Parts: sequence; structure tokens; C-alpha cells
Amino acid sequence: MDTHYYSNVTDDFYRTVFGRNSLDDRGMTMVSTAHYGRNYNNAFWNGSQMVYGDGDGTTGFRELSGGLDVVSHELTHGVTDFTSNLVYQNESGALNEAFSDMMGNSAEFYAQAGALDPAARPDWQIGEDVYLGATTTPGFRNMADPAEDGDPDHYSERYTGTNDNGGVHTNSGIPNHAYYLLVNGGKNAGGARGHNHTGPTVTAVSLADAQQIFYKAFTGLPSTATMAQSRQATESIASGLYGPTSQQKTSTSAAWEAVGVR
Repeated sequence: MDTHYYSNVTDDFYRTVFGRNSLDDRGMTMVSTAHYGRNYNNAFWNGSQMVYGDGDGTTGFRELSGGLDVVSHELTHGVTDFTSNLVYQNESGALNEAFSDMMGNSAEFYAQAGALDPAARPDWQIGEDVYLGATTTPGFRNMADPAEDGDPDHYSERYTGTNDNGGVHTNSGIPNHAYYLLVNGGKNAGGARGHNHTGPTVTAVSLADAQQIFYKAFTGLPSTATMAQSRQATESIASGLYGPTSQQKTSTSAAWEAVGVR
């Protein structure tokens, strides 16, 4: 029931906010499989459908299908497959993951506005509503403070090894934090953790504007896009939508500057 309900909320989010007709923009049927594996603390998009584990039920997660941000995150991988098709490796893979986090959390705010998920409140973490662990870092990632989960909040700190397809889940923290700053304003969160980064104070714009900028930019990226190219794309979209001297354009540039992407 969770898989169907939250898939429907995600579909409504994409249709209402972006005018998108399902994942492929052609009315594709969304298929989900629940109860995958045993004590499986994750979920994934397999290229044609959603697959959800039930979690271990104790120290990790409960059913992964019980979190709207998880469902929207994974379904957004489908949107990416049918648009930019970002290669799941290195910087393009990190952008792929980040776009799913951005839309996953944006869907939570959409659900709050429509009273579609009364059991949860929107925030900037991923998977916190299905997290059962006892630590103070719930869920998988924190867009407001990526370093809370050991992820970089600045391009200078990016992971350059080969694990996890070149750190696609780790380095997603960089564009994630740019998106968070665009919506909420402020400075890079690293200062609170003793790794200050010289950068601007970002002036917030509305979530409605930010999600349009990033959706239109990320769905139009080349498949091997770099973070620098994603900055250029979002700046171009912001300029086209709101004007080259608009606050939206200025803040988009500042948000990327704050996370060290030039």
C-alpha cells in the first residue's frame, strides 16, 4: 500500500509542478515490488520498476517504501533515465543521485501543502522517516549539512576514489547543498564543523523557483555532465526563466559558488 500511495503522490508532484506525465512523460505505468530480499536496508530503481526492501526492522530501517522521499528519490532515477540519462559514475553519477535527492525532498514539501502525508514532515534529510537507528544522523544523507553523514559540502573535498562508482552517493552532497542553499539561503554549512570555506552568503529564493531551475537544467544535461556543466545549465535556466539580473539567477550562481563549483 505504501508503494502505491507514495508512487501516486510522486506522480501527482511531477504532473502538477512540472507538467510531466509519469516517468517517461508518456504515461508510463509505475511498477513496484516490495519485500525484496531479507533484512534489506535499501531500495532501488532497476531500470524498469521500483524495488523496496523491508529493512532489518531493528537497527537500520523499517520498510523502505514507507518514506515518501525514498519513493520519490528512486522514481526520479526513472525520470533521469528518460531525460539526461546521467551516467552512473563519477561526477555525472553524483549529479544523478543529487537530482533524486532534490526531487525526493521537494516532493515532501508538495505533500505537506496538499496534506498528502500527515504522518511525516518535510525536511532536508533522505530516509529519516524509515530510519530506526539510535544515532543522531538519521537516514542516508542530509542536504542541509552533508558532513553530518561524512559527505562533502564543498567541491574541494570531493571523493576521487573508485568505490561506489566513484563516490556517487558521497559526492552528491555537493550539488545537494547548493540546492539547499538556494532554497534556504545562508552560507556553506562547513563552518559549524570547523572546515570553513570562503564563499558568499546566498539569498534564498522560493522552493517553487528552485525546483523549476534544477528540474529543467538537470533533465537537459548531457549524459556525462560535470558539476561545472550543471552550474552552467542551472544559471542558463534561471536567466531564461527569471531574467539575467534576477535574484533567482544571482542566487543560483552564489549557491554553486558556496559549494566550490566554478
